Amino acid sequence: INQLINPNVSVYASFSMGFTPPSTSQILITQLGRVNNDLKPENAMSIELGSKGSLLLNALNYEIAGYQMIVKDKLVTQNFAAANGNPAYSITTNAGEV
Repeated sequence: INQLINPNVSVYASFSMGFTPPSTSQILITQLGRVNNDLKPENAMSIELGSKGSLLLNALNYEIAGYQMIVKDKLVTQNFAAANGNPAYSITTNAGEV
């Protein structure tokens, strides 16, 4: 959304949502011959608010913006050392909200 306040000043807002499903390489734990069935897609929501314009008879131009993104079920890699006869391996897990 973009709104012209006057010929020299505008404000805008943007909102979006998206997701990233786990890839095949994140689902398969090849070193152990297992499948990671517990993974959920990573979900994100972002918002941006801002203003652009000129002041003082066009002597000062400005742009200001604020942005925030919230990610839920963030996909992260967790590493495990070799132990109890298992080789070293890594898995992808959901880390929660960041």
